[in-house]
Amino acid sequence: MSTDIKKSHFFCTASGPLLCNNESETMRVASASKPALMLAFLIKYSDLIDGKVYDSAGIGQAICHGPFDPKSSTAWKVLEGTTATYSVDKIVVRNLATLMGAWSFAEIAAAMMAPDAQSIENAIRSIGLNKNDFDSPVYNSATNLAMLALGGPAGASSAIAKLGFDGAGDIIFNRYMWEPRANIADDNTATAKSLAHMMQFINCYEGKIGTTAKNALNAQSAPFSKNGILKSLPPVHAMARCIEHSGTKIFYGMIYNVPSSSTLDYAALETEFKNDESILVDEAKALL
Repeated sequence: MSTDIKKSHFFCTASGPLLCNNESETMRVASASKPALMLAFLIKYSDLIDGKVYDSAGIGQAICHGPFDPKSSTAWKVLEGTTATYSVDKIVVRNLATLMGAWSFAEIAAAMMAPDAQSIENAIRSIGLNKNDFDSPVYNSATNLAMLALGGPAGASSAIAKLGFDGAGDIIFNRYMWEPRANIADDNTATAKSLAHMMQFINCYEGKIGTTAKNALNAQSAPFSKNGILKSLPPVHAMARCIEHSGTKIFYGMIYNVPSSSTLDYAALETEFKNDESILVDEAKALL
C-alpha cells in the first residue's frame, strides 16, 4: 500500500450509505464525471436531437485544446454517414452524445437509433475501424463541443448543479479537455460521494430526454460505469459505477489521486486502485 496515494470512496444503495472514506473531499476526477455533463447536455437540447447547437467556429474552439484534426478522422466521417467528406453540419446533438460515450459498434448503432443502424455498423466495420479508433481525441473533442454548447466549463458546472442530485454542485468543470491542469484549481474535480449519487440519479432518471438520448447516455459500458484516467503527472484514477447484487443496485464512486509532489507513476496507482476496488466491492456486497 502506497502512502503517496490520496484515496476516497463512497458506496451506497437507494436506502443509504454502505461504505465511505473521505467521500466529501474535492479531488481530480479526469473523465469520470462526464455522464453528468452528458445528461445536462441532453436535457437542455432534448428537443433538438438532430440539430446543431454551435456555429461553425465552435468546432475550432472545441478542438484547439488538443491534437485532434477532424478532417482526418474517419470516426467522425462514419457518423456523418459518409467516409468521403467532412461536414460540420452533420455533427449534431445525436452524434455528439454518441461520440462522448461510444465504446463499441453495437452501442454506436443503438445510441444513434437510426433506421439503418445495421448499415452504420457495417460501414464502420467495412473500413476497418475498431473500438480504438474512437479514442481520446474523438470523444474529448465531442465533450468539448457539448461543454461549449452549455456555456463552457462554468456553464457546464452550473447545468450539472441544476440536476439537483446529492452532490451535483460538487462536480466542477474548470477546463476543457486537454487544457493545462498544473493546479487542482485548474482541473476538473468531484467527490466520491457525488460520483456515486450521479450514477444513482442517471440509473433512476425518468425525465423526458427521448429514447435516442437515453440510449446514448446509457451507452457507456457494462456494467454501467465511467472511469477517469490521467497517466500524465499528477496521475489520476477514478471510477463511477452501478452494479447489482442479490437484486439490489449498488452505486459507487472511487477517486485516487497522486499529489503533485510525488513521483509515483500511473501503473502503480492503477494496480493499487484495482486491488482496493475488488476488496471494497466484496465488502459492500456483504453488507446487503
